[in-house]
Amino acid sequence: MDRVTPRPRRREKRILAKSSFRHSSTPQRANRDSRIDVDKVSSPRSRRSLYRAAAVVIISSVVISACGGGSDSDKKKAATTTTTTTKAIPFAPLTGLPDPSGVSGTRASLAVKIENTPEARPQSGLDVADVVFEEAVEGGITRFWAIFNSAAPETVGPIRSVRAMDPQIVVPFGGIVVFSGGAPDNVALMEATDLVKVSENNAGSAFFREPSRSAPHNLYGRTAELFSRGGTPVPPVPQFSYVGVPDSNSTVPTATTTTVKSKSKSKSKKPLPTTTTTAPVPFTGEAVSQFHVNFASGYDVTYVWDPALGWKRFSQTSTPFLSATSPPVQISVTNVIVNFIPYGGGGGDGNMIGTGTSWIFSNGNLIKGTWTKANDADSTHYTDAAGAPIRITPGRTWVELLPLDKTVDVVAAPVPPTTVAAPVTTAPKAKKKK
Repeated sequence: MDRVTPRPRRREKRILAKSSFRHSSTPQRANRDSRIDVDKVSSPRSRRSLYRAAAVVIISSVVISACGGGSDSDKKKAATTTTTTTKAIPFAPLTGLPDPSGVSGTRASLAVKIENTPEARPQSGLDVADVVFEEAVEGGITRFWAIFNSAAPETVGPIRSVRAMDPQIVVPFGGIVVFSGGAPDNVALMEATDLVKVSENNAGSAFFREPSRSAPHNLYGRTAELFSRGGTPVPPVPQFSYVGVPDSNSTVPTATTTTVKSKSKSKSKKPLPTTTTTAPVPFTGEAVSQFHVNFASGYDVTYVWDPALGWKRFSQTSTPFLSATSPPVQISVTNVIVNFIPYGGGGGDGNMIGTGTSWIFSNGNLIKGTWTKANDADSTHYTDAAGAPIRITPGRTWVELLPLDKTVDVVAAPVPPTTVAAPVTTAPKAKKKK
């Protein structure tokens, strides 16, 4: 029987598990002593356990290093930051309303003379005009000057002739004036102004005749072409003072917005910044439900207050004054100003230069004040009994140039009923029986 010689054991490699976690204050010898001699661990299972323990030590040291304390500044709580933003929105100079598109600042005003006989109704453009003047002309009839800037219709008319007083109305607006023609003396007065004049003599394709109407009530204008006649556009200056709108600024300041951001709760008792805004005082006077402007019969008008729409206009007393749009809408405006002015012997020769009485209707109220105008180029100024400027509600405005011998009939708004609390009665307590 052969003898089997046992193989010599291979010398096992010595595996050292060394911790990578070291403190600068620990001596180097301590690290050497922390080595583990794997040769002394005889069992394979024990060696596997040792390997796992070594891996845990290495991973733990990496995690501890990554999570080590940062600088003191990192531990401080995030500072509170405050952002304050103030925006300025342009407003339309002839309405005082915000104009985010800015269109009113990119073009001049466009003033168009419009007829008001029954044959001319309904007219095109009156429903969107920023400002409308109504003047008395010959025979007691009235005509309009419609001023466009922030908005304009596609077509406007019927267009009619000028009168002697018309430069006093339109010169303060600057820009472009549109009329059919007129008596030579009246046309000469308009030609003497610095305005851009458009009439049948030079309108070209900007004018057209509406075939559905008979002459002379059928002359209309294309507003896009009329605006283009103005050359380099110069926006008009404001003609009225408005509630909540600065007189000497071309923008409406909005409320200041304060934003506070914080990443952590602050222990400071210091109050956060706040913003206080004051709402403008609305137009306030004598409460009115409606009023009647007594131009000559057939041209007298009534305005009825509607909180949602403003002053709704009626021909005479009950016929709604409509637009030429499809479908038609009743004309309604934010403000109506009645200026009592002197007229001469003929029609259209009123005088707006000087001073006089003005009744201003806005926000369902009436303030009786004074109008003042120094010359043709001067805007008309409105003051109350104390001499302070009268501020009207931002929106569209109609100005009635009423002869001195005419009147305005006002119907006061009904006084809301006063609610009286019912008396409280207490029943007497019953006496206890003895």
